[in-house]
Amino acid sequence: MMFARCTGTVALVVSALLSGCATVPPPPPYAARYGYRPRVGAGGKGISIALVKPQYPAATAAIFQATGQEPPNLRALNDALARSLLQYFNANGFTVSGPFAKVDDMTFPEKKQADLLLSAEVNVEFAWPSGAGMTRRSGWDGSLSVNWVGDCGCAGTISFVIWEPLSMQRMWSKSVDIPKRQIDCTFEGDAKTADIVGQNQQARLFEQVFPSVMATAERYFNAEEMALVKQQTKELREKKVYQ
Repeated sequence: MMFARCTGTVALVVSALLSGCATVPPPPPYAARYGYRPRVGAGGKGISIALVKPQYPAATAAIFQATGQEPPNLRALNDALARSLLQYFNANGFTVSGPFAKVDDMTFPEKKQADLLLSAEVNVEFAWPSGAGMTRRSGWDGSLSVNWVGDCGCAGTISFVIWEPLSMQRMWSKSVDIPKRQIDCTFEGDAKTADIVGQNQQARLFEQVFPSVMATAERYFNAEEMALVKQQTKELREKKVYQ
């Protein structure tokens, strides 16, 4: 993708404007479409699950908290994951509560009523074009401009953990590898437009890998597996004699 830019001396700029050349307007922000249709079944009947909204690794969460900025694309990805997990469990007969913002938001009765508590940690790495092909320079009007040549890429993992809700004993954990994908991020133009283009390409990458993530999650959370974990949590509660 290449966005044209009018540059040169003032005389050339005036000439270009008179001939109809103007700054290309930035593209609108791209909102990833996280469509998901869960498989339908009734195997989860009799199993209750409390969902906690997906979190970030501690170091990443600390950065977001310090800056007061959670990247919009990551927030959208996390929201889509929570929403899709809720859809899956409801479509397969589970009794679901949440998603809760964090475990501490749950009351004791809410924990006691749930057989399982499910949390997720999203660790996504996003790479911009690097090396000699990525340069920043001042435009004729003093604004920053960017020249990117190459691909953006993403990879990472989503870790799922199931806990016994009252003791918060870890009972089960699995990870989904986010498929490594790349998308063309070649761009030349002003820095503000570059930021929009980069964010749009990032959103498209997340949109592309999401179906694979949910397909793997569905296999992990099959009713037979969850019934086995429920039995283990039941045995743990009996040993601890929760009233």
